[in-house]
Amino acid sequence: MSQRRKILPMLVLLMMLCTIGAQTAEDQSLLWKVSHPRSSHTSYIFGTIHLQDSTVFRQRDTVLTLLDACTTFAAEIHLDSAQKIMMNPAVIMRSSGSLYDDLDTPTVRRLMTLVDKRMPGLSALIPRLKPGALTALLAMGQHEATAPEAMDVFLWNLAKRKHRNTVGLEYVSEQIQLLDTMGVDGLKRIARDTANEDADDLQRMIVAYRNENLDDLTAMASDTAVMAGNERESLNDDRNHRLVDRMIPILERGRTFVAVGALHLTGSESVIALLRQRGWTVTPVIGGQRSQWLTPAYLRGSRY
Repeated sequence: MSQRRKILPMLVLLMMLCTIGAQTAEDQSLLWKVSHPRSSHTSYIFGTIHLQDSTVFRQRDTVLTLLDACTTFAAEIHLDSAQKIMMNPAVIMRSSGSLYDDLDTPTVRRLMTLVDKRMPGLSALIPRLKPGALTALLAMGQHEATAPEAMDVFLWNLAKRKHRNTVGLEYVSEQIQLLDTMGVDGLKRIARDTANEDADDLQRMIVAYRNENLDDLTAMASDTAVMAGNERESLNDDRNHRLVDRMIPILERGRTFVAVGALHLTGSESVIALLRQRGWTVTPVIGGQRSQWLTPAYLRGSRY
């Protein structure tokens, strides 16, 4: 693998995962209990990943049990609304000009080819997309699907089927605006990436997530060859502060299950650290039987 780490796997981490920092051994958990001394209510936070890979669904049954006991499910974005927003030309399309104004023709064609491999039929739209929308499209559609839905979508749909109150902490337009800060430089880096090295990094990411190895996920996201420090701060720390600001009023009601990208759980500016700074007690939940969540019953639409 080249020394320059691939940008698309990193964006999977940084868009719906996040930030940088080491954890202690006992903190290697995707599941966390959240409580406040002035309240008897308890909530939980779980780290997700936006990949349609069946191996990441071999997780602890504790997670599903605790989700079942909650009345509110909070995701990074309201996924039902996100689908409608992504169809809004004002969110994803340039008001004037095209990618050809910013990039040379071979680079644009390379990006169109990448999109066509991942999402056939959309390549004709590429020159008119905003850089952030195109980056999101490439990052989210890059891995061969071995599961019917990504982890975050699975949990969202499960909560809906259980008639939980579902809310989003961010807007799709906010995420696209953040990706726009990378501009065309990020697209140039994506165009230079090779599929084989992308696959290597993705496999490492999948193994680390499945094993709840936050240290390894953090090490991947912290590679300075992927993006500039100010880009990571915009995609990481700033988002964590916003997520916590919007999360706290929901947590105060108790019995809430929050699902955010796994690396939002690590580092000095993580959602865990920020909640603790505001007086919340946040502790890892350990234990439980590990099993495949994508059971035949779930796939039939009856029960997980």
